Amino acid sequence: MNSQKTLSLTLLTLVALFGSTDAAEVTVLSPNGSSFAPGEQIEFRVTLPELSNLGSYETIGVLTGSNGSAGVQYFFEAPPAVPAASKYVFDNSDTFLANPIDAARVSLSDFTLAGMGPVVFTDVNDGIASVFVNTASTFSGEITLSIDAANLVLDQPDGTPVSNFATIQSDTAARGFATVTVTAIPEPGVSLLAFLAGMFTVARRGRRTKRVVN
Repeated sequence: MNSQKTLSLTLLTLVALFGSTDAAEVTVLSPNGSSFAPGEQIEFRVTLPELSNLGSYETIGVLTGSNGSAGVQYFFEAPPAVPAASKYVFDNSDTFLANPIDAARVSLSDFTLAGMGPVVFTDVNDGIASVFVNTASTFSGEITLSIDAANLVLDQPDGTPVSNFATIQSDTAARGFATVTVTAIPEPGVSLLAFLAGMFTVARRGRRTKRVVN
């Protein structure tokens, strides 16, 4: 027990001295690209910045679109999210919860009962969840998943905010989102008709030009 506490305190010191200050926001990424077809599953991954002694977290993902409304043209899948498959922030995800608040918001939360919370390092144990979104077959436009910074919770085991919480909250408000584009893909028959129509128009213009010259 003492050796574990000594290790945690040593890691806390290292983070304080050498921790990155370049990326302090809760990050949202689209690992499968930025362009999707209507009805195609969209995954957003949510990760934490570097911090120390994390006892519990709650992040609220907010879903918006460039047109239409949440729950109709674009929506969370069921389940709306699962814990990160790897590099999860805690030793296990047994108490992870993904609770839909309404059609446009989902709460992601978890906690640890350890007396000393983990030190979070980027790309080591910064994972929270994968959030899954989909759209109606008629939707075309942009989809954004952002983190509600005003209601962000990153607490130490004693219930007080982590030491750099103010910076994390501010940076999350500015950069804690990801946007993808959903574009309808024309059916092969429609594309062929459009191509033939274009060729016909070019041919007609060519004949008119030839008659004028003659």
